[in-house]
Amino acid sequence: MSSSIIFLDCDGVLANSRAHCCPQWVEGVGAGKPLSYADDPTLLPHPDNAMVPLERPCLEQLARVVRATGADVVLSTSWRLAQGKREFLEIALAAYGIRVVGDTPDIATTRRGQEVAQWIAENRFVGTFVILDDGHEESFESTALHSKLVLTTMCAPHEPAGEGLTPALADRAIEVLAARR
Repeated sequence: MSSSIIFLDCDGVLANSRAHCCPQWVEGVGAGKPLSYADDPTLLPHPDNAMVPLERPCLEQLARVVRATGADVVLSTSWRLAQGKREFLEIALAAYGIRVVGDTPDIATTRRGQEVAQWIAENRFVGTFVILDDGHEESFESTALHSKLVLTTMCAPHEPAGEGLTPALADRAIEVLAARR
């Protein structure tokens, strides 16, 4: 395991509002066939369109953070708890050279900050880390992890390029990982 960790949420970081506005349910032009996520080159679809796709630009930004810092990923996303979603996410991340080294524990209270804090304690992790998430600010504040949070946006209707892990937020993640704990 690397001495730098990215605690990774998925919805709002890698799967944003466009991905959740499922084009597969929109009638296609002409033949009346449903469109596929594969019709949008910026989306990385599940092979069977069985779940929301991931945003390729966000995956590219995450890969840039990993290349710049050597960080590994610990999944904090709820996707870690659903086998199909987890498998799809791991395959997508691996395709971008991103290594998943574990998951935060599933705490019944669903307080993501507590899950991250517990993972750090259980693994006696002393390296640097960043948390990529689109919410749970109070949870991270209550566990004194707020300074490690890079907050993304799930939905930015007037600025879709501002959704998920943007270049500016990836730069911020690199800065957080470069700082001492």
